[in-house]
Amino acid sequence: GKAPNLSSVFLNFISCEQIGDSGLSALGKGLAVASNLTSLNLELSGCANLGQAGLLALCQGLSTAQNLTSVELDFSKCRQVGDTALQSLGHGLGQLPSLRSVTLNVRDCPQQGAAGVRAFAQGLSKAQHLALVDMFFNGQSREQADNQTAVAVLLRRLAMQ
Repeated sequence: GKAPNLSSVFLNFISCEQIGDSGLSALGKGLAVASNLTSLNLELSGCANLGQAGLLALCQGLSTAQNLTSVELDFSKCRQVGDTALQSLGHGLGQLPSLRSVTLNVRDCPQQGAAGVRAFAQGLSKAQHLALVDMFFNGQSREQADNQTAVAVLLRRLAMQ
C-alpha cells in the first residue's frame, strides 16, 4: 500500500552484516510507495554484503520519489560497492525533479574508482534544482585529481543555474 504521510526516512545500519542486496531491494520497493518522501538518510557504512544489485534496486525504488529534495547515503567501507553502482545512482538521482542536495560517502570502497565518481557526477548533473553536493571518495594522486575534476565540472554546472 501507499505511505502518503511518510516524508522523512533515517535508517542506521552501520556495520550490519545482515543487510545485503535483498534488504536494500526491499527498502527500495518500500520507498517507491512513499509518495511524499522529501528526505532520505541511509547510514550503511561497513555493510559487507551490500553490493551492486542492492544499489540498483534502491535506485529503481527512488525513481518514483518525485518530491525527494535531500539524499544522504553512506556506503563507506562497503567492499562490493563499485563504479557500476555509482553510475546507476548518479543517473537515478539525476532524474529526480525536486532534488536539491546530495551527500554521498564511498570512502574505503575498494571497487570504487575515478570512473565511478565521474559517472556519478555526470548523472547527477542532470538534476534541475540541485544546489548542494558533498562527496567523499577514495583516491590517490592522479585518480584523486580526476575525481576532483569530475566534481568541479558538476559544481560549475550548478553555479550556472
